[in-house]
Amino acid sequence: MRIAVVGHLEWVELLRVVTFPAPGEVVEASEVARGPGGATVGVALQLRRLGCAVSLFTRTSADELAQDAVRLLRQEGIDVESTIDSRPQRRVTGVVDGDGERTLVIVGEKVVPHGSDDLPWDELAAFDRNGTVSPGSRR
Repeated sequence: MRIAVVGHLEWVELLRVVTFPAPGEVVEASEVARGPGGATVGVALQLRRLGCAVSLFTRTSADELAQDAVRLLRQEGIDVESTIDSRPQRRVTGVVDGDGERTLVIVGEKVVPHGSDDLPWDELAAFDRNGTVSPGSRR
């Protein structure tokens, strides 16, 4: 199955801690994970892991974090079609405790693709019609 996913991506850094710090407390992270994330990326990665051919239609910034995100998604086998936005790449820092509870801090605006973007929108016709996913996209 060939599926197109349309939407945003973020650069995510997740920190694992035993417990959330109390106000003013300092705790050490036992684990740090970095990479592309956000709802759209999560859908694309899961579909790819299920064996689908996935193309992500998105908009990113030109900064290093965005380029790293695109590179990592391509390493996962996702075809990334992207246009460049002048704003900095949106970043998310998350803290996850031992019970799996998480708290996220988001920096920057959500950068989403638009129908007017210079993306190969005409290629969407070649995708499986019942398999097109568009979480959070605005066209």
